[in-house]
Amino acid sequence: MYLTYEKYRELGGVLLEDAFQPLCREACAQIDYYTFGRLKQDTAYSDAVQQCCYALIGILHEKQTYTSPDSTQVSSRSNNGLSESYATVSLKDALETAEKEMTACIDIYLADETNAAGDKLLYRGAV
Repeated sequence: MYLTYEKYRELGGVLLEDAFQPLCREACAQIDYYTFGRLKQDTAYSDAVQQCCYALIGILHEKQTYTSPDSTQVSSRSNNGLSESYATVSLKDALETAEKEMTACIDIYLADETNAAGDKLLYRGAV
């Protein structure tokens, strides 16, 4: 994995380790997908890779929250009459938003990063 639990906590993460582990695995899988696995052979990871993984965990945790069966969000409140209105986020919208956020996150953090062999992580041209 590209981010240890200790580093995650150091960066400000608040999830317990049991919640962190599966989200970190998924974040690393997303990074591997977009980088064509160019980091798999490395043993040390740059700050940008670790920050990217940290940010992806946040996005994935938010996605998990919005796609849970009982996810409703307060859409409006009234103080004097004590009324609240709730809105649900459609599963399709939540998944599309999360996908866009993950892609943007990876593009931002890993745009100019290279692996230990010097290969640009996001390079998609001919080798």
